[in-house]
Amino acid sequence: MALGGVQLGEYSKLPGTAMELEQLSQFYSDNNCIYEEDLTESYFKENAFNYTIIHVATHGVMNKFKPANSYILMSPTTT
Repeated sequence: MALGGVQLGEYSKLPGTAMELEQLSQFYSDNNCIYEEDLTESYFKENAFNYTIIHVATHGVMNKFKPANSYILMSPTTT
């Protein structure tokens, strides 16, 4: 599974993410690429267990004082 391309708030898409995910998907038979607004926390939680390799190309924020408050950027889940 390859994930990325999120643009949210002050965070812009990482350059080259679409090409990166497309190229990675060519190496695996289960080439599921999730891009932009489709990359949500709920999608990840519902599907990640199906894969042995997960590549995430998005922003991450590390909180060295409270590591549990660190996160990777995903689109909001719509209801």
